[in-house]
Amino acid sequence: MATAVCGSAYRAAPDQFRGCAEIRHVLGQSPFQGYLIDLFGPRTLLSIGAILSAASWVLAATVKTTLGLYFTYGLLGGIGTGIIYVGVVGLMVGWFPDRRGLACGIVAVMGWGLSLPRSQFRGAWLRSARNQR
Repeated sequence: MATAVCGSAYRAAPDQFRGCAEIRHVLGQSPFQGYLIDLFGPRTLLSIGAILSAASWVLAATVKTTLGLYFTYGLLGGIGTGIIYVGVVGLMVGWFPDRRGLACGIVAVMGWGLSLPRSQFRGAWLRSARNQR
């Protein structure tokens, strides 16, 4: 049965929906998180984002239900990751005012985009080493 997930209709696996939930929180909260970073400063908010992200990983490893995974990794992790991403991009714009596009592109592509393939290979290797799925 096709399900609408992230605005498109396809067969949705729980992992796909969890990833969509995280991305929606990362992108949807960005303006608010940018305001908070301007208000409290990047050090405070990046520390909170790191704590939320780490807590989401630890809690996601202990949940037994799909709904718990959506809450821990999707919601909590999405908010923490969003705070970190918005904070780092904001810092790059401030540090490199003459090369804002290049700095943001390096952060977005090299730091954010290239981490996914590397983490997928490491995750597959860890699962095979422990004889999981």
